[in-house]
Amino acid sequence: MNKVKEKKKCVICNLEKKIEEFYLGHGKCKKCHSKKVQFNKGLDSMRTINKLLDLKIIKRNEVTAARTLLISCESRINACKYNIGIYKDIDCKWSSPQFFMVDIIQKLPNVWHEWKIQNVIYEETKNDSDRPTIDRIDEFGDYTLTNIQMLSKHNNSKKARSKPCRVLIIHNKKIQGVFEFKSKKDLYKDLVKAGIPINTTQIKFDTGIIQEVGNGYSILLQAKDGEIARTDERFYKVIINHRRELIEEDTGKVIEVLGYWQYEFEAGTITI
Repeated sequence: MNKVKEKKKCVICNLEKKIEEFYLGHGKCKKCHSKKVQFNKGLDSMRTINKLLDLKIIKRNEVTAARTLLISCESRINACKYNIGIYKDIDCKWSSPQFFMVDIIQKLPNVWHEWKIQNVIYEETKNDSDRPTIDRIDEFGDYTLTNIQMLSKHNNSKKARSKPCRVLIIHNKKIQGVFEFKSKKDLYKDLVKAGIPINTTQIKFDTGIIQEVGNGYSILLQAKDGEIARTDERFYKVIINHRRELIEEDTGKVIEVLGYWQYEFEAGTITI
């Protein structure tokens, strides 16, 4: 005998649907719930925009640009708050998208001006690649007032792909060498091809710290012109062996070891 699947009627659309199409304890189906959430967000956005108009922070002809800026501010805050993808371990100074947006408008007038220009282009083309986005100047830094700029979505993605970088590779505690790449994309592709299990959501650039990635591999990643934070902590012991040899010129063989010295010191972060 086949088991009859339990159904429930949605209080919004009045349609009978399977139980799994409802959130636990909700009278609204997931589809209607999602529409309600989006509707409430729209209301919040309208209230915020109207308040900014009343306070004369924005003008009537800036409403559309302000709306896209508010959405972008909220997106960045949530991405950092919930450690989404590349935003893992990235902090955002703001917890309120409204305050984030107002700070940009009032304290970064050049960024706001560029945002309005790019938003006009986006409104004309309706192409998502033209949409203005909030970008970090230093992509390894946090979202702060001194580290944000406006870039179109296309240029933001292009920037992330094209930044030159280098990597120090260690395998089974032996240094394999330092290798340079034209972009992070090339670096990831070649490391994976070489059997190095690199997880792009967990590794960090410009930390000055060697990171274990598995399969006996450890790596140290640094972007071109990346700044390594100085610290008083000591993470590593550096040992330098120095040997003076007498070498036969024709054969290159060592005839005699004239001296041997060893230097040892502790180090914090490492720059390659």
